[in-house]
Amino acid sequence: MKYTEEYKIAVLNWAKENGTTIAARHFKLQSSTIIRWNKKYNIYQMQPMRSFTEEQKVEILMCAETCGLTNAMRLYKVDTATIQEWNKTRAIYTGKKDKAQNKKKREIVSEDKILEILNFAKTNGASAVIQKYNVPQSTLQNWNKKYNVYETRQATKYSDETKQMITDFAQRYSIADAARKFALPGHLIKKWLQATNGKHK
Repeated sequence: MKYTEEYKIAVLNWAKENGTTIAARHFKLQSSTIIRWNKKYNIYQMQPMRSFTEEQKVEILMCAETCGLTNAMRLYKVDTATIQEWNKTRAIYTGKKDKAQNKKKREIVSEDKILEILNFAKTNGASAVIQKYNVPQSTLQNWNKKYNVYETRQATKYSDETKQMITDFAQRYSIADAARKFALPGHLIKKWLQATNGKHK
């Protein structure tokens, strides 16, 4: 594949900030390719291999644990692969900080998106939400407490006649139509349909 000069320089500028190894992984290139481009364009000064004392390695691993892996890499000019390699024998970095940051990012959901998910849950049930949006049921319940989009009810017992009437309607039209008409979660109607089909086999 041929790369434009603009692309090569963009990669080299990224490598300047993040390191050659990380850039190679990020852009799916060989490190040798980036080094070759840098020899031509001279965007950044290649760092000679550095040796670290045991105390320095521990200090960097502690920084990764408390500040995050990316921050430690940038602060000490060490690629993440090296830090992870050191951690194999020292087990200082657990990734808690990075996991917490990632969790926080995932939790930032717009109000419009929340309402979309809650309306989907109203029609299709919580199980369908978990499958489609990968939202835990506890999160869904917390959102619904705030926005009150659908009623949470205790399990209701339905007679065989009622189930038959609802499943007949679902077969004639659709599960979604039946869920709307009878104000029931779609997954429950689907379960009844599967049970009905199983009896007739």
